[in-house]
Amino acid sequence: MNRARFHFALTPFVVALLGAAPIALFGCDDDANTTTDSGTHDGGTDGEVITHDGGDEDASITKYAVGGTVTGLEGTLTLTAGDDAELTLTDNGSFAFDDALADGTSYEITIGSAPGVQTCTLENGTGTVDGADVTDIAVVCEDLLFFSATDGILGVELWVTDGTTAGTRLVADIVEGSGDSYPYQFKNVGGYVYFSAEDATHDRELWRTDGTEAGTTRVADLRANGSSYPDGMVAVGDKLVVRAYLNDSQVSLFVYDGTNAPIVLNEGLAVGGPPVAMNGRVYFAADDGQGAGMELWSTDGTVSGTGLVKDIRDGAPSSGPDGLAVLGNSLVFSCDAGEGRELCITDGTENGTHVVKDIRAGSAGSNPTYLVPIAAGVVVFFANDGSGTHVWRSDGTENGTYEITNFSLGNYGQARAAWGLAFFALQEPTYGNELWVTDGTVIGTHVLDVRTGSSGSNPAVFETTGDLLCFRANDGTHGYEPWCTDGTQLGTALVKDINASGDGTPGYTFGARRGHTFFFADDGTHGLEPWVSDGTEAGTRMLKDIWPGSDSSIIEE
Repeated sequence: MNRARFHFALTPFVVALLGAAPIALFGCDDDANTTTDSGTHDGGTDGEVITHDGGDEDASITKYAVGGTVTGLEGTLTLTAGDDAELTLTDNGSFAFDDALADGTSYEITIGSAPGVQTCTLENGTGTVDGADVTDIAVVCEDLLFFSATDGILGVELWVTDGTTAGTRLVADIVEGSGDSYPYQFKNVGGYVYFSAEDATHDRELWRTDGTEAGTTRVADLRANGSSYPDGMVAVGDKLVVRAYLNDSQVSLFVYDGTNAPIVLNEGLAVGGPPVAMNGRVYFAADDGQGAGMELWSTDGTVSGTGLVKDIRDGAPSSGPDGLAVLGNSLVFSCDAGEGRELCITDGTENGTHVVKDIRAGSAGSNPTYLVPIAAGVVVFFANDGSGTHVWRSDGTENGTYEITNFSLGNYGQARAAWGLAFFALQEPTYGNELWVTDGTVIGTHVLDVRTGSSGSNPAVFETTGDLLCFRANDGTHGYEPWCTDGTQLGTALVKDINASGDGTPGYTFGARRGHTFFFADDGTHGLEPWVSDGTEAGTRMLKDIWPGSDSSIIEE
């Protein structure tokens, strides 16, 4: 639990969010929450009794804690209570002010400051203590969305939005003038957003921003000669782990604590695919050049805490772990233990790392791909048992691994999990390339048919927003436009025909927040610009015409 005492703040008072006059909170100040200059304390589960020695007579006062929960925080948040009380939070979870309040006392809590790369909102911040601890104050923090754009005067630079037109702005002109820094690969860790960019004097390297121009800086030149192309960024605690080129042929893992220069976790490691974080460690495929091949490794973000999990395929041949995905307290991935590439699992220990099931006997392997964990410890994926590629499911056990479709697939991919379901695009003879959904059972697997017939709508670019999953599709009449679904055929519909004379949406989005999805679209008049949608036609609009007129602010790669 986050706890802090009231104290006289050195920073200027922040006006209460609800506009009411500030209410000063007075209480006691010791480690037990409630003591006086002279008296005893009897702590309880709900409320705390304080006995004051008044001389001729004693008076007992029960006081109650004031607090709640904070979620989504990345960085430092301060809450204020009146003019002189301040609580600093750096962790998610429950919190309480140290000074308890007597029954009938009014309180007013406001947000003093929040990370510059997030917006934080507060609910139930005002009220009156009513004979019980206050636990319903809720602070929810959400990331701002960063993207690359050009206004036609400056080059392709770093922009940010909070979901409003006024809040969509340039963050920094990294390459001054018309030059391009092309920022991408955004990751929020510890109150900063990290990204890949290049400037006028350095190749593509690791950068970060606190949401201000002055706070947008290059972290380090990870590779002195040439671009390091940082990607695959994950957090382990308050540290950033990033995959980047150490030289022309070797990709390594670097760790950055936010203050000191980034370090290479192991200069002898050649790292494979993107790393994945689970239970305070980062897992990845790597080859240390010592004869084990490309195998499963993990790190806690320190050099000494980096090591091989298991040599899954004994000797020099590589098992080549790929497609790592978190499934509860385990990781599922594909690997080749010597009998072809199959579904594998690990709990982070050597003994707990093994092949789940030999789906396709022999050396060919079933080649599991697009592993999508859904609710109840189930992962959905594509695999070929020798009779063709089908949709499979697994609970991490051999008996709980089986196919849930029996028709032959053509193209497939673009998988996404939402609300205990897996959504994916696949092509088969009857419907063509369409959106499918499954709950991990045979009976719960069905098509969401956008375009009648076998031509297919070619769905792509999945993004969840509230209780909808939105995507791009072509129904044969409107061109490629935004669609949304609640997972049912009846609840699958065109959101808006953005461009009546052509395709309104290209092939990518740039995030979701507060029940809205953000994407790039061309309405035929303003060029390719950022748009926002709540899943309804009325709630779908251009966010901002960054490059005024018909030119596009978004440069398609």
